[in-house]
Amino acid sequence: RMELYNKLENEIAPMFYTRDKTGIPRDWLEMMRSSLRTVPSYYNTHRMVMDYTVKYYLPLTTMYTEMHQGNFEKTKTYITWLTDLKKKWPEVKFLSAGLEGDVFLQGEEVTIMATMQLGSVSPNDIAVYAFTEFNAKTHAFEKPKFHMLLLDELKDGVAKYSSRFKVQQAGRLRVAFAASPNNDCIRSLFDGNMTVWE
Repeated sequence: RMELYNKLENEIAPMFYTRDKTGIPRDWLEMMRSSLRTVPSYYNTHRMVMDYTVKYYLPLTTMYTEMHQGNFEKTKTYITWLTDLKKKWPEVKFLSAGLEGDVFLQGEEVTIMATMQLGSVSPNDIAVYAFTEFNAKTHAFEKPKFHMLLLDELKDGVAKYSSRFKVQQAGRLRVAFAASPNNDCIRSLFDGNMTVWE
């Protein structure tokens, strides 16, 4: 957010108020012309409608059709499953999570690991993810890559997960972990506000 304010204050506003002898902000006009040549091809209502249709409307229509079949049998099963899971969900927590080192060479293979207390929650009912980003400029993730961790071992309600990926660039790697309910009726990692973070 501060970057936006700095850009407005130090670049955009001065460009608008700096005018030639005839009172015309030449640099501002050139920036506007350049924007009109490049931006509308991507940022337009046609693309927006296509994005909403492909990403949201069609998947929701498909989901409604699936959930409606058999007198809403799938919906009833999902609600029963979710109600039961919510009772057990407080048992779920990260015991450890991470990777070896934080600076990597391009082409190097990295293993991401997490150990979780599941308690009475079935490993089939939980999905574990890692989010990675290289050389992030801020504390927040901007363009993270998602990695689904796979179950390696389960013993006495403790599950070990891991995933491997090849580093595409050198630098410092930031990683965060999340665990969320896993069901084919769930369309988003953050559905139901039950995500556990590490």
